[in-house]
Amino acid sequence: MAVQIFRYVTKDKVLALEDMLSLEPKKNKIAVTLLEYGKDFKAKTTLYHYLDPDDFKVVCWEILAGTLDEWIDYKGSPDKEGLPEARVFSLKKDTRYRNPYILRLSRGRGEIVGAGAVKMVGKPTASLSILLPEFEAKRMALTTLDYVRAWELVNFRARQKMWSAQQG
Repeated sequence: MAVQIFRYVTKDKVLALEDMLSLEPKKNKIAVTLLEYGKDFKAKTTLYHYLDPDDFKVVCWEILAGTLDEWIDYKGSPDKEGLPEARVFSLKKDTRYRNPYILRLSRGRGEIVGAGAVKMVGKPTASLSILLPEFEAKRMALTTLDYVRAWELVNFRARQKMWSAQQG
């Protein structure tokens, strides 16, 4: 079970960020879960995305500095039938809203382009959004940034050994 880094709950949605950090660069991720639930508190829609920690550290820094306008992360993988599935994470700041940060996860049919990249084909089959107040966005950013930096510090020597072994 992954360690939860951050959680934000509204009357009908839950946003969670979890530790999937690893010494292996391809497996080193922050898992994002966004789920929508009904009045019976049962999940209606659940979407996942896996962020690269190095990329998300920059996003966190921009949230804290007040310079983030929009950031989009595209990922993809085979679905249960082996067909390409595209996943998109977007975080945008729109000051027209009282809760200015709009976090959206989308999933849909994908098409493999280039060296394994997956792009969304047509409209998403599932999409969820959550509005975050300024304070919660900053709490998410600071908590995540501190967590990732602490993990990197604790694993500093192991990462050095792994890098040295790969080099020579």
